[in-house]
Amino acid sequence: MFSSSAPAESNLARPYFSEGTAPIVNSGYIDCTGHLCIEWDSNLELPFKEGLASVRGAVVGGFGYLDRSGAMAIGPFQWPQPGMTFDRGFALVQPKEGTVGLIDRTGAWILGPIAKEDGWRYRDGWIEKRTKSHVLLNNIATDVSIELDVACQPGRFTDGMSIATVAESTSRLSTFTGVREDGTIAFHITSNAEIYNIVQGFHDGLALFDSGSGAHFGFVNKTGAVQLPAIYRYAYSFQERLAPVSPYENQGTPGWGYINQLGEYQIEPRPEFVGADCFSEGLAAVCVWNNGTDFPPKGDDHEGRERWGYIDRTGSWMIPPVFSMAGPFREGYANVHFKFVSRGDRLYDDDGELNERDCSLSFISQGGSFIWPPRLAGRNIKEFVVADPRGAQTEAPPFMVLLPD
Repeated sequence: MFSSSAPAESNLARPYFSEGTAPIVNSGYIDCTGHLCIEWDSNLELPFKEGLASVRGAVVGGFGYLDRSGAMAIGPFQWPQPGMTFDRGFALVQPKEGTVGLIDRTGAWILGPIAKEDGWRYRDGWIEKRTKSHVLLNNIATDVSIELDVACQPGRFTDGMSIATVAESTSRLSTFTGVREDGTIAFHITSNAEIYNIVQGFHDGLALFDSGSGAHFGFVNKTGAVQLPAIYRYAYSFQERLAPVSPYENQGTPGWGYINQLGEYQIEPRPEFVGADCFSEGLAAVCVWNNGTDFPPKGDDHEGRERWGYIDRTGSWMIPPVFSMAGPFREGYANVHFKFVSRGDRLYDDDGELNERDCSLSFISQGGSFIWPPRLAGRNIKEFVVADPRGAQTEAPPFMVLLPD
């Protein structure tokens, strides 16, 4: 029996380090030593990008952008939604309901504000404008313009290419067009028996597709040709030249492993690996059940019963699987979560029966040490114990005790 857990990478909205700091909700921003370098009482703080961070909070009465000194550099404004992070010198904002606009790092309007219904957006340095007859992509830096059919849904530019999709609702067939950043067309594919849907953009020169026949996944190259056939039950994008995949049970050992761009296993599938994430900065988060087997715990509700840890490119554990969630490493640090339950004066790592709000956000280094330790009810948890996935209690650290204030 085999079950798959979604990768931690699927939730990139979680806090992460960028430009030497990471946001901590209702606290502000910490640096790489765990020092709270910017105090800001807000329940929404986005990471710094290009020296500015989008924030909100009662202290400013709206939304705006902080600079690295903690001063409000742009705003505050009575916007209904926070501004997006800056990207290539510009940020998309919504100054009032039903309108959008583009500002530069001084807060000056570059485009707009205009009615949101006019159908344009900004991402990755491209302005996307949708009219009744076509979709126009314009690169602000290079002034390259790309005109696509009005039915197209352009994907993000990743690895120098966007995949524009046209979904045909009547025939259930779709077309996929690979568009290079210079505006030239790399390939044009119509759904067929081999390639039913290209599900993710290009990374390391390959894009993930499924064949539409019982969840078989493979990879196409930048010419639109199949590079690795659809033989995997589950798969995610390549990162750092490796991709997490899970074969069918009749094709070998169930579980997750990692392949290179030739389709060779660099890390063989292991039945105890019931979930896997992409590599980031040399480490990848993988998941085991908290009962230490390749069988899920009894009952239908498996949420919270996984334990995530990190392996290196040889498949060796570098940080043991003790977390309820584990994010990718960014600038040497990763966002991880614990779940706790209180029994008397002790707190133990539990089997996941607590609600999501009871998760404790932490940041760890690649060595597994905390720079922002677990917290519960506003108090640091200074000592804690975690259970080995096979059921044996680790020798260190000691039992978690909620120390009195």
